[in-house]
Amino acid sequence: MGKEIQHVRELACIVCREGWMRGERPELLSPLGGPNLLYRCVLCRTYWIMTERYAAPISIDQARDAFPALVTE
Repeated sequence: MGKEIQHVRELACIVCREGWMRGERPELLSPLGGPNLLYRCVLCRTYWIMTERYAAPISIDQARDAFPALVTE
């Protein structure tokens, strides 16, 4: 199993992982129009970042660094 797949399994629940595969995104936290969007699963509370090329779960620290006004925990 690749490191990237293991990273996804460690951070995200099966609901949000499978949701992304079906095109069902978690709750959008960031405003539309930016180069990157921040989402958060309502079940497992995992942050997701979506860029022009991919979507991936990120840690709270990564989310805070990328979106300091939105991640205050």
